[in-house]
Amino acid sequence: MRMRDTRASEEYFEKYRKNQEYGVSRSLAVVNGLVDVEREPRKALDKIRGYASSHLGLVKYAYSMGFPVSDIRELVPAAIRALVIEKATNVRILPAETIKIRHNFSTQRDNYIDALEILSLAVIFDLPTGEISEATSDAGGDTLFELIASGQTSLAADAPVHLAWPRPYGRLLAVFQAEESKRPKLMLAFLKVWHQQNKGVTWWKSHEIVDVGGLFYGGYWCFEAAAVVKLLGIDDSSFRDNEFYPADLVHPDEE
Repeated sequence: MRMRDTRASEEYFEKYRKNQEYGVSRSLAVVNGLVDVEREPRKALDKIRGYASSHLGLVKYAYSMGFPVSDIRELVPAAIRALVIEKATNVRILPAETIKIRHNFSTQRDNYIDALEILSLAVIFDLPTGEISEATSDAGGDTLFELIASGQTSLAADAPVHLAWPRPYGRLLAVFQAEESKRPKLMLAFLKVWHQQNKGVTWWKSHEIVDVGGLFYGGYWCFEAAAVVKLLGIDDSSFRDNEFYPADLVHPDEE
């Protein structure tokens, strides 16, 4: 098995996996009813926090380590369920006004990125996206998210647009708005700035603290680029080797 990531060692990734599995196991106390949400709301909130991101971390671990795409696909439904359950638990406990802030895409960048990545994985693997859309329906809206969720393949240049994070996602939205022949060049332009312009996300430059015990780095994989490539049928030959592009998810037969 050939590792797809070269920024960290196999030993590190095994520690990362165990950390993500611990995050999942903490949340299972709520999921399995071992923590009474009504009687112990604070405890429930603490344990359910990070349920979706931990499942997403396991997907990143598997891709970075070089697992077959068929194995990675098997992990995605659990990430979708975790996103839905984490949101539903928060809704049961927190006041509506708090939910509007905590789950708003424009104020909670990590939540937005996690949801976008899980949505993108669902699209890549032809899984239903309805539950994801429903779980994020009160997140303040995001044109890119809605396009990917609905499976649309274009957007009029004069269509109204709302982006939670225009940097870098305005560049990815531009791919939808462009003529077919211009899309590969625009996608490459997006990939070139994707990591740098996501400054502030928990995993940003997390590879730099791997050697001092940091366990936030699961690999820098732009799943949203792969989802858009699949949706729009973009020729990715000009950027297939980009360090952030998970090409094997788009071309599993060539892995």
